[in-house]
Amino acid sequence: MTRLLRRVFLGALFALSTAAAQAADVNIIVVSHGQANDPFWSVVKNGVTKAAEDLGVDVDYRAPETFDMVAMAQLIEAAVNQEPDGLVVSIPCLGGFYLLNNRGDYLVDKIEEKSLGLANALAAMK
Repeated sequence: MTRLLRRVFLGALFALSTAAAQAADVNIIVVSHGQANDPFWSVVKNGVTKAAEDLGVDVDYRAPETFDMVAMAQLIEAAVNQEPDGLVVSIPCLGGFYLLNNRGDYLVDKIEEKSLGLANALAAMK
């Protein structure tokens, strides 16, 4: 669990650190386990939307219709395949992580692969 969370967090920080230089071109995808119509998660979604406006970046907020870890894994995989500049993922609990774990290593590997491509592209721009 620590490996996955650390890599997702570092990837999001890396993407956000480059956001200031290229704000107009930054695309961030947020995948939440909480439904947007839930009172708590609607506040989170509104905060994400406001932050995107303030920073001048594009943010796509995604969540399953109901609490469904399989659907969430599919949303994460679809987000990674879109090659966003940043990916933010909420993990509800250790039990949820274990439900994702059979796909967790695969998803982490895909995120690392895409992140390495972004890092190489940024290095080439210097």
